[in-house]
Amino acid sequence: MSASNATSEQTLSIIGCGNMGTAILNGLLKAQTQAQTPPPSTSTSTPPPLPKSYIATTRRTTSYAKLTNQFTPYLTPTNPDTPSVTILHGPHANLTAIQQATTILLCIDPADIPTFFADAALRAALSGKLLISIAAGWTRAALFALVPDAPDLQIIRTLPNMAALVGQSITAIEVPPPLGPTGGNAAGESESAGNRPNPTDAHIALTQTIFSAVGQTQLIPPAQMTAFTAVGGSTPAFVAVFADALIEGAVAMGFPRADARTTVLQALRGATALMQEGGLHPASLRDQGTSPGGCTMGGLMVLEERGLRGTVARGMREAVSVAGLMGRLAEGGEGFVNGTR
Repeated sequence: MSASNATSEQTLSIIGCGNMGTAILNGLLKAQTQAQTPPPSTSTSTPPPLPKSYIATTRRTTSYAKLTNQFTPYLTPTNPDTPSVTILHGPHANLTAIQQATTILLCIDPADIPTFFADAALRAALSGKLLISIAAGWTRAALFALVPDAPDLQIIRTLPNMAALVGQSITAIEVPPPLGPTGGNAAGESESAGNRPNPTDAHIALTQTIFSAVGQTQLIPPAQMTAFTAVGGSTPAFVAVFADALIEGAVAMGFPRADARTTVLQALRGATALMQEGGLHPASLRDQGTSPGGCTMGGLMVLEERGLRGTVARGMREAVSVAGLMGRLAEGGEGFVNGTR
């Protein structure tokens, strides 16, 4: 499908369609073609319809070829009910994609955001659009400050995690508190978008529907978004380190590596299901999995003696602290967030 055929009506443009953007686009297409779009996680109402037209942009020729190959069935769909995809790259790709969209999903590297918004023509094209950002550290206020000449632009801040690649993300969607009588933040939040209006319920519902295609969503107030950056975003890496340690320990005791990996990952999947689907509190799962004098209790005692619980909690607190520093850097601060403090 050529760019000229993508109408502005019901069109979602994914700017910077890398790993995360591709995962979201793939999830959206599957949800529509398989009729499996779940309703927004916090609402029992019928979710708004997803766009039928998508535009994805990329800077690299290799990425353009990869995306074109991956989404070939959607480039020139013969069935009118099949969503269409346009892949763009080149110096004017982002501008064209924004001009032809009603909703923009901003998936570029957070470090590239100031350069992205430095283009006056691009800023003008954002007027009247809904911009959904997944950039960690960039608040609505910081993003609005870069687009002073698009007063009717609306921005929603979101934070998916890497599990979107397999349709298992937990995505935070920021819902600001009501504005005060002077247009400021009625709840006194430090993160304020000035006189810009809050997202409408329809905007929030559409955003929930989009991210429900790659997992679950959670509505979060601005004051908790920094913590969510770590709690939702860092946890997969923390779990990966723990899983790797379990596998290495099994290998050290003579268990074949491939078998150890299969066993540990399935055990983790089962434990998650017991807590999430079975409703077990983590402490209850621990109690039910141990017996007096048993091997599990023996192993747990070593973990407790070495301070696993406190170390993990301290790691999470540090991740949240660094996430806060990332936000301050995005708003013009200087420094290296992981330096000694």
